[in-house]
Amino acid sequence: MSCKKNMIWLKSCGEMKNKNILVLAGIKFRPDEIEQELAKGNKFIVKWKTIWEICYSQAQRQYYAIKVYTSEDSYVSKGRFYFVNASRANEMIGSEILID
Repeated sequence: MSCKKNMIWLKSCGEMKNKNILVLAGIKFRPDEIEQELAKGNKFIVKWKTIWEICYSQAQRQYYAIKVYTSEDSYVSKGRFYFVNASRANEMIGSEILID
């Protein structure tokens, strides 16, 4: 899969308690929240009908996400999201296409 296709960069959206806020597909995160989930092995975000993979660019020094799968059915209620690992994402898709 091409890393440049369907890529959305997390954008700085101001500061809260001296920490940058990152925005992905309308979801606001602190960088430490993303780092914490990645440390747990959860490198995918599930939002409504879409699964996104979280990546980090050394050159840009920022996180970005790649849309890796879109379903016809919803995975979670609109406006909700959660982090999952590759194994759980594959269960949701019904195929072994994502890897950790």
